[in-house]
Amino acid sequence: MIFRSKNKKLPKGEVKIKIEDKPIERVDHTKFLGVIINDRLTWDDHIKTICNKASKSIGIIYRIRHNVPACTLINLYYTLIHPYYEYCNIVWGSNSSSSFQCLERNQKRAIRAVVFANRYSHSAPIFTKLHVLTIAQINKLQTACFVYKATNKLLPIQFNYFFTPNSMIHEHNTRQNSKLHLVPHRTKTRANCIHIYGVKIWNSLSNDLQMSPSLQIFRNKYKHLLLDSS
Repeated sequence: MIFRSKNKKLPKGEVKIKIEDKPIERVDHTKFLGVIINDRLTWDDHIKTICNKASKSIGIIYRIRHNVPACTLINLYYTLIHPYYEYCNIVWGSNSSSSFQCLERNQKRAIRAVVFANRYSHSAPIFTKLHVLTIAQINKLQTACFVYKATNKLLPIQFNYFFTPNSMIHEHNTRQNSKLHLVPHRTKTRANCIHIYGVKIWNSLSNDLQMSPSLQIFRNKYKHLLLDSS
C-alpha cells in the first residue's frame, strides 16, 4: 500500500516492490485488527462497510418487529448493530464525511424501528428513552475514557505522558492549571486527532467527574451526562 494524501497523484509508472524476488501485490485498502485502512488515510472504506452491515441488520429488525416484544428488539439492536458502531470508534468516530452521515441515518432508522416510530420522527427523545448513545456520543465516551486511563496511568507506560497538564507548562496558579494543555492546531485533520479532540472533551468536564475514583464510575457518570444532554 502506498500512502498518500487524497489530492496527491502517484508517480507515473507502476511501483513494484519485491521481497526475495517475489512481487508484493499492491492494494488500496486492507483490514487490520478489524479496521479497514486505505491508502489515503481516511476511514471512508471502514465506515461504508459498517454502514452496509448495519443496513442488513436493520432490515432484520423491521421484518420481525411485529412478532417479538419491545425488549427483544432493543436487545437485537445491541446485538446486531451497536457492536459495529462501538468497535474502535475512538479511532474513526471523530469524522464528518458524507459516509459517516450514512451511519448516523442508519442508527436513527434502527431506533425508530425498535419503537415503531414514524421515519420522520425526531430521534433525540427516542435515544433518551431507550438510553442509547448516538454514534457521536459513543466517540465522546470512548475518547474521555482513554484520557481518563492515560492521566491515571492505567495504560501501557508509553501513554504516561500522552497528555500534558497545564501545571507542567507554567507555574502560574490559574483556574486552567487543572486542565490539560491544548496544543495549537490549524487543520481540521489535526483537530480530529485525539491529542486535540481528547483534550477538548476532557477540559469540558467538571473536576468532580475527572476525579472519579475508578474508570467504571467515570464511565457510568459520563454516559448518564451524555444521555441527559441529548
